Amino acid sequence: MAPRVICTCYHCIKSSVTINGTVQPGRLVHATTRRNHEKHIQHSASPRLRQTPSSSASKQYKPPDTPTDITFSTVQIVQMVCILIAWLHLQAGVSRSVANTILKAVQLIISMALHLIETALSSAGFTISLVGLTIPQDVRTAFVHCIHEPDIIRIVCCPVCFSLYSRPVPLKCQWKESPRSRPCNTDLWKHENTSKGPKEVPKRFYSTQSFDSWLEFFLARKVIVNALDETFRQRGNRPAAFGGDMHDVQDSPAWQDLTGIFSNPYHLVFGIYVD
Repeated sequence: MAPRVICTCYHCIKSSVTINGTVQPGRLVHATTRRNHEKHIQHSASPRLRQTPSSSASKQYKPPDTPTDITFSTVQIVQMVCILIAWLHLQAGVSRSVANTILKAVQLIISMALHLIETALSSAGFTISLVGLTIPQDVRTAFVHCIHEPDIIRIVCCPVCFSLYSRPVPLKCQWKESPRSRPCNTDLWKHENTSKGPKEVPKRFYSTQSFDSWLEFFLARKVIVNALDETFRQRGNRPAAFGGDMHDVQDSPAWQDLTGIFSNPYHLVFGIYVD
């Protein structure tokens, strides 16, 4: 009887055989049977092997011959970085020097990331050029990108009598307590050393914020908008308490009668009170 061998072809490997107490996949068959199984597998696989190179070659991607420039908007990235630095400086108490160091580090990290992307795509056959990204190097410049600066009006002010002067500003204060009294005669200008040399600058300014810019900032706060809506809602639901106790100016009957100017929550009335 011819010795039998283990066949591990596609069909025989589904079975198992025990040899010397060890179970292993395969089937005990004659050597001729195993050769027939191997020939059958090679014959059935050869058409697929012949078709594989042509099919894979047809699916290969050919990179473009000309370089490709990839551009994207960097405004949002710069805005997010500036907001982070502003929060670290104003809320977390990070010093200006540390904030400037963080800005430089973020610039280095982003530049290195873009360079690595270009290198990786270039090794894959893609010739691209990513747009550069410029991060502010100073926290004060970052504030300009993410914080709306108020509109400040600066008027020259006398440091003694506090008289205000618009342009052109005289050399000395000309204010008089009365038409027959002597003028204040205080110097309104002083010498100041700057990077461009000595310069004449006013001694004192009286600074105020533009009401329009302040109102824009005031109404841009969500807590203010919610308070206006809530106040308008309470006023509409609260009847006039004629003869009753009034805890607020809005409880007065006269206030309730002002229906024309208070027809919506954004019709604002401002009052100025001086102590």
